[in-house]
Amino acid sequence: ACPELGGPFAVVNADDFYGRRSYELLAARLQEAGDEHLLMGFRLADSLTPNGGVSRGVCVVGDDGMLRSITELHDVADVDGTITNREGVALTGDELMSANLWGFRPAFCDTLRREFDAFRAAHADDAKAEFLIGDAVNAGQSAVRVVPTPERFIGVTFREDLDHVRGEIASLVEKGEYPASLWA
Repeated sequence: ACPELGGPFAVVNADDFYGRRSYELLAARLQEAGDEHLLMGFRLADSLTPNGGVSRGVCVVGDDGMLRSITELHDVADVDGTITNREGVALTGDELMSANLWGFRPAFCDTLRREFDAFRAAHADDAKAEFLIGDAVNAGQSAVRVVPTPERFIGVTFREDLDHVRGEIASLVEKGEYPASLWA
């Protein structure tokens, strides 16, 4: 796809709901000149489900707003008002997390191609291996600005999340933020 790109582009997870404002902020920042890549940061507490622990990439952001690292935490859950992970580390819930809503400049394609080729060679016999965009960002030592978004991240991690997600989206349609049919 890289040869077909005529400018900056977004990378998203197809099964997650990021909210209109997240896309508006990302698009506006990608229109600005510069070579920084972008990552939309979601508040950790706004990304949890009551149906079990989830994996979340928590961002370490410098005072300059630039991404320093992403730490993947597993089994993150809010239990009786206390957010912890598998290791029992207490979290505030205000941490910014990556939900894989990225904005890249075309130059990132070279890094992506190089890192994906290396990944395929290293995992040729592992059909379950997962190529992570964050690993490519780290390997390319790319400058990534984290842009906090006011939106809630909505995703389906567990089957039990589906009714909640449907309700959230129906509420947005009812408020007029989205049409009842995207194809109308």
